[in-house]
Amino acid sequence: MSDPAVELPGLHPVRLSFGSRLRGWFVTGLIVLGPTTITLYVVFRFLWLLDGLLGRYIKIPALTTTWLPEGRIPGLGILAMFVLILVAGAVASSLAGTGALAAWERVLTRLPLARIIYSATKSLGEAFLSGRRTAFRQVLLVEYPRPGVWVIGFRSADPPAELSVKAGVKLVSVFVPNTPNPTSGYFRLMPETNVRPLDLTIEQAVKLIASAGVVQSPPSSNPESTEAPHGPDPV
Repeated sequence: MSDPAVELPGLHPVRLSFGSRLRGWFVTGLIVLGPTTITLYVVFRFLWLLDGLLGRYIKIPALTTTWLPEGRIPGLGILAMFVLILVAGAVASSLAGTGALAAWERVLTRLPLARIIYSATKSLGEAFLSGRRTAFRQVLLVEYPRPGVWVIGFRSADPPAELSVKAGVKLVSVFVPNTPNPTSGYFRLMPETNVRPLDLTIEQAVKLIASAGVVQSPPSSNPESTEAPHGPDPV
């Protein structure tokens, strides 16, 4: 047998009006569906843009209907892009060590404009996609773009010594990423004494930046933050 209900004196159940319940249901539904809707919209727009890169050239005139203008099948461009990436990866893996890839890079790096774009995009892509430690050495807290405003940046390779000599102070290379796309941002040379190393991994910092501070990882011991010396914290 269950125990009889105990009634506490002075306590009465709170009855919500129908309007309060509707408001509560609406807020709950907004919290549940809002992030999902935004995520699906962004993913859909990205896939639509990706599909248009190759899909506009892949047409089957025999399938032309009202729903398929010019015989273009939605999603076929994404499939073609996926296959193209797989084939490129397979070919690059088979040519590794033969010198063919090195010869292709030498061709690109000899072109005035192409070498700048190729070198920059390759280094940035390796830094974010392959997790290469030598690309970004530290996660930094940087006072930018004005005093009192702090942003997260990544310390990359040290600039030529001549720059520090001309500036009269030790300079460090800092990449300040954008939100929500951390692969784009600004490159800045800053005094070493004006940056503060953070105990965050590159992955944790990228998640923090891409989510606008929503996704936060617990602090962990990061050996990357001790790789390079730094000056005293700014006052």
